[in-house]
Amino acid sequence: MIEVINKLESELGIPFYYVSREEGEAPVVVYNYKKELNMSDMEKESASYDFYFILIINKNINITVEKFEEVLINNLFRNVTVNQSTTTKENYIQISITASKNI
Repeated sequence: MIEVINKLESELGIPFYYVSREEGEAPVVVYNYKKELNMSDMEKESASYDFYFILIINKNINITVEKFEEVLINNLFRNVTVNQSTTTKENYIQISITASKNI
């Protein structure tokens, strides 16, 4: 799974952090995930991941969101959804993006 995250980070050109970031660092993507194993005959066939991304940014917002969507789709993520946004205490925009992937 780390290979997938490294590829997303490389293609988007923004650092990715698992669960949290250092205060004031932006633009970044903070991510978390839920993993579900797909089993057949008591053998692991694959794993299904539901990813929860938070894009923290303050410029080129629309362009970056569209690029992020494109990167996810090109890397075979499905159910890509751009959710609500909010402003952080550092006046960055925080955008929630969810997506799923089988690995």
